[in-house]
Amino acid sequence: LEEEEILLYAEFDSVLDEAMLQETSLFKIIALDSDEPFFQIGTQMYCGKWLDSVGTHLFFELEEAPPPLDPVFSNIPSSLLNFKFKTRKCLELSRIFINKKQTDEKADNLNSLHIIDIKAPTMDRKETEEQIDRRGVEVETAASEDGAKEVQDPQ
Repeated sequence: LEEEEILLYAEFDSVLDEAMLQETSLFKIIALDSDEPFFQIGTQMYCGKWLDSVGTHLFFELEEAPPPLDPVFSNIPSSLLNFKFKTRKCLELSRIFINKKQTDEKADNLNSLHIIDIKAPTMDRKETEEQIDRRGVEVETAASEDGAKEVQDPQ
């Protein structure tokens, strides 16, 4: 399995939590070569668009043990930055929320359910809810043509 390193300058439309940006964090990029790539950090999804930057963005690599310098004529830095890469492109990322798509099979099952009207003249709302609770049926409401609320009948 071949591994490839890609340096990317990205601007987010919101503030990110520091815990999300640890070296061990999982990042996923989908369709990086497209006009609108998708970027995932942990469970958060972002949609991006490529922009031309004003100026040049520079990437540096931290060198932990810099070469020894002459201590008489210069200060000894604790770390040294080495130039790695430059770019004039920026990926501007906006947060998006993904909704699970309903499959055709689930849609057919919902359409074939038998539906009864809650607004029965002999029972008020509380009695109807108690009857539904005794049956152990999960209530789902929907609007009918006459505006009445309806629930699923398990039978």
